[in-house]
Amino acid sequence: MLKFVRIFLITISFLTGCAQTTEPISDNNDFLHASDPMPKPQGQSVSYPSTYDINTVNPITIESHVISGKGIVTGEYVIIDGLIQTEVENKINDELRNAAESMSRYRDRDQAPTYRGIDSRIPRTVRQAESIVVNAYVSYNQNRILSVVITGFVQFEQRGQSYEYSVCEGLNFDLNTGNRLSISDVLTNDADIPKLLLPLIHQQLGWTNDYESDEDYPYLPAIVAPFTEIRGSQNFYLDESGIILVFDMNTPELDTRLQPFQIPLYYSELGSYVALAHRFNEDSAIFESEITEKRFFLTEAKNEVVSTTTIQEENPIIRVSTRHEEGLSPIYIDRAAVAAQRIRPLIQDVMTKLPSIKQVSVIVMVSNVSKFTMISTWMIAQQFTDEDHAYPDSGWDSYDIEMQASAEIFEVYDENNKLLTLKDLFIAGYDYEKIVSYKLREALSMRMLDFEKFHAPLLQNLTFRLSAQTIDFFGFAWIDGNLETLGFSIPYREIRAKNLTIFD
Repeated sequence: MLKFVRIFLITISFLTGCAQTTEPISDNNDFLHASDPMPKPQGQSVSYPSTYDINTVNPITIESHVISGKGIVTGEYVIIDGLIQTEVENKINDELRNAAESMSRYRDRDQAPTYRGIDSRIPRTVRQAESIVVNAYVSYNQNRILSVVITGFVQFEQRGQSYEYSVCEGLNFDLNTGNRLSISDVLTNDADIPKLLLPLIHQQLGWTNDYESDEDYPYLPAIVAPFTEIRGSQNFYLDESGIILVFDMNTPELDTRLQPFQIPLYYSELGSYVALAHRFNEDSAIFESEITEKRFFLTEAKNEVVSTTTIQEENPIIRVSTRHEEGLSPIYIDRAAVAAQRIRPLIQDVMTKLPSIKQVSVIVMVSNVSKFTMISTWMIAQQFTDEDHAYPDSGWDSYDIEMQASAEIFEVYDENNKLLTLKDLFIAGYDYEKIVSYKLREALSMRMLDFEKFHAPLLQNLTFRLSAQTIDFFGFAWIDGNLETLGFSIPYREIRAKNLTIFD
């Protein structure tokens, strides 16, 4: 799955690429390795293992402003509002504004960044850029950390020929002090940064068999020297998936073809070395507004165990598949088995009303969100419509099929293995029934279903799960002769953090 995500990033963005060993491009640029040690971490000391399960969204306002009065430079920059300490806010905003407006320095060819091979690709006889387009956006705004990405696209023209390059700068701030962050601030104090990061970087730089550096992939970088060093000034930014390293003119080991090259280091790969949730989580009040939103940080399941059994051979065929992470507590293995049996009466009800059903699939999945364990039971009943189109390699007796019934049921347990009711998620006195009913009405309206007819049966069968940013609800009811599942979500931000018990 992670490899697919990397490949997806590579193929959709001109700022992203893969690497391949080639001969260095001769150039007049001087790429000397300056002393650039990794600074000591700022903020609070965080030791391995560090848990990164709850994210607090910073209650600040992000404002976009148009760059004006800069001639050929167009685009925007961002500033923030909402910090109590105006000097900290001004410090950050000055850096954000200056970083965007300073892209104007690239107007003259002589001021172009020292990308390897730039003299071979953009003649020095080119004078002034035709245009510089600047874009700025916030990529991460959680846990008292702000990460902003500023990109510049520079285009020259000479004798009808266009030349171009791009630059990208990640600006990462501690909102307590306004200080810029380095890679060491993102990881635990005891992390061996080269040992931790270099293998992940080499893994992605070494993906050369899937791509070739030719005219079909003009932005893929080439490795021209071994990459063996993480510098203290390494360009990077954060997003909700991981640390995004940006390799550019300051990376002499790569010929990036005049484009920043981004490598994502996923939090799931870095594991308990990620210190974001605790590094700057101080007790002092720094925001003008109260914190209204918290989220869960989700990790991918590793070493998933999957098993499928046939519990009924015909009339209909019933198969049960279970999925859970390796090492799951026996308590939940047993509860998953019970969940599979608990849905049998529903299957019988489906068979009574839809005797044409030939195959029933039951999928039971156990997953975790922070300290909560969830069991999902999904029943799918199908009838065959054309037995002339079989798929024998599927492992199922599958033909052209028509789904006749679907129901999904969730159970949520806390760290004490207690089954939670919806009421348990909210503080005493919070009118959660009102917002659930309102969201259900919206869902019914989108399906053009009568509220009075389906509201009660859906509420009766309503179950929920927790996801990163929402409470997701699922209810099932008989609609036009089929058993259907209707789902809707309520974002945590709409409930507000102070009204939820799950983040305590």
